[in-house]
Amino acid sequence: MISRIRSIRNRHLEDEILDFLPSNDPSAIRSRRDLRLINFLMGNIRWIQSCVKNNNEISHITELGAGDGALLSNLAGRGLKLTGIDLQPKPENLSSDIGWGQLDVTKTDTSYFNNTVVAVLFLHHLSESQLIELGEKIRLGKFLYVVEPHRCFFSILQGYTLFPFVNQVTRHDMMVSIKAGFKMGELPEILGLDQNKGWSYSEHITPLGAYRLSARRN
Repeated sequence: MISRIRSIRNRHLEDEILDFLPSNDPSAIRSRRDLRLINFLMGNIRWIQSCVKNNNEISHITELGAGDGALLSNLAGRGLKLTGIDLQPKPENLSSDIGWGQLDVTKTDTSYFNNTVVAVLFLHHLSESQLIELGEKIRLGKFLYVVEPHRCFFSILQGYTLFPFVNQVTRHDMMVSIKAGFKMGELPEILGLDQNKGWSYSEHITPLGAYRLSARRN
């Protein structure tokens, strides 16, 4: 147990199986369904929705690592311009009104970052150097809403309770995600969201192991 606690003191990046599976692979399809369950239990999409609903300055939302487009679909119908960025092709069932870029987020044009950026269980995939580079683009916009795993031993214990309900891919990737997640203060510092650069932010840890970051350019 002591070795497990030590292993999460610092971020540890490791390949996740889902990232290398074809989008039509049965295990990938099941794992994405598992992710929807996890997002539901953690209230991630509901939190993003509430942030957007309570901010009338938002006009354009870009989701990084948009996956199956579930979040963008839930945000549709609000009169917002919506765009997803992901290495996977645009999901067939996603509305034609929602834009899509099949791109590496670290190589995207700055035009994607001109208003609001959201990311749900995605930024933990990126190294510190990649996050620093991404932060330079994010700071060109106005708002940022992020949900990531809270990197702590209790989150690992909570993850184990889901093992009977998810497949082998999700079991592996969930533990990898937590170990690559964030503690309070880490992500804003890496992204450069400080007052000297014109930003303010708030952080929150939920009882179900989610780290939430809300930031705005002043």
